[in-house]
Amino acid sequence: MHKKLIFLIFFIFYKTLIFSQLSISGIILDQKNEPLPFVNILINKNQTDGVSSDIDGKFSIQSNESIETLTFSFVGFEKLVYKIQKEDFEKKLVLQMKSTAFDLKEAVVVAGENPAHRIIRNVVKNRDQNNPEKMESFQCLTYNKMIIELLPDEVKIKEFQVKHQNSEKQSQKKQSKNFEKILQNAKLAHLFLMESVSERSFLFPEKNRELVLHNRVSGFQDPSFVALTNDFQPFSFYGDYIEILDKAFLNPISPNSTKKYFFNCYNSPRV
Repeated sequence: MHKKLIFLIFFIFYKTLIFSQLSISGIILDQKNEPLPFVNILINKNQTDGVSSDIDGKFSIQSNESIETLTFSFVGFEKLVYKIQKEDFEKKLVLQMKSTAFDLKEAVVVAGENPAHRIIRNVVKNRDQNNPEKMESFQCLTYNKMIIELLPDEVKIKEFQVKHQNSEKQSQKKQSKNFEKILQNAKLAHLFLMESVSERSFLFPEKNRELVLHNRVSGFQDPSFVALTNDFQPFSFYGDYIEILDKAFLNPISPNSTKKYFFNCYNSPRV
């Protein structure tokens, strides 16, 4: 009887400990809805009590004390203080952090040649020396990422909204709202995202072989979308032209590129 009483007390005490522990989890995203890894998270603003998000932006917190606030901090982003609600313990949080706007240093215009052009000329001069395709052979793994953004004409959209802000026509009101949604979606998400990891082999002079090991196209599983990764081969910065989507562009580090591109150099040394 004595042993049963001890066991019963221990069971009640153990059960109380389990249910007194609070648990909360979620994911942290940036303004483009991409996960933020290794974000610092403080519990109740306690400098000695906190965790970090993992590489996928996910976090999980367990505490025996009440959780009232979570403070998120990450380099290049505004600090986020989130006040915990009772219902937050029953769901996964999805939080978004805003990037910090930095003030650029004053730019001083100096008469004469752009100092960045001297750097570009040196890069072009040593291009053949650093070109891996001038070697007898090499093999490497490459990571390729292509992002296509939706860039609406914000100026014209704002002009349309101002012009028709007092309009009583339903069609113009609806069109103005649609334009506003387009602007918001363009800031929050990519139009198209493609990533791939490939194994590249090269044998002088022109034997190239590339094997796509992993790929992802905007989350699509359809083979017709995934096959697109084979059409986007990584380009080289050592040729005179760069081909993207069957269009040739002058390489920024090629001869006479300073006549086609504007190069900027901050804090360049004086000569």
